[in-house]
Amino acid sequence: PHAPVLMGGDLNLAGPGDDAFTSLAERGFSRAGPGIDHLLGRNLPLLRPPKPVNELERTRQGVRMSDHPIIEAEFELA
Repeated sequence: PHAPVLMGGDLNLAGPGDDAFTSLAERGFSRAGPGIDHLLGRNLPLLRPPKPVNELERTRQGVRMSDHPIIEAEFELA
């Protein structure tokens, strides 16, 4: 329970009020944001909260990297 954990992905949950997110927050994970793609940390200080990457940054050499918004956050690693 004291180990740092970073979890991310397409969680297909209803949103921050979903019971699963409430349960994770009770276990020390950071709060979820809007949407279905998330980065959640436990025992990792959050330096920059998760946010979507703008559309131009989702494209490389004319190819869209994902059909989901790419999200980024910054956590402190000890």
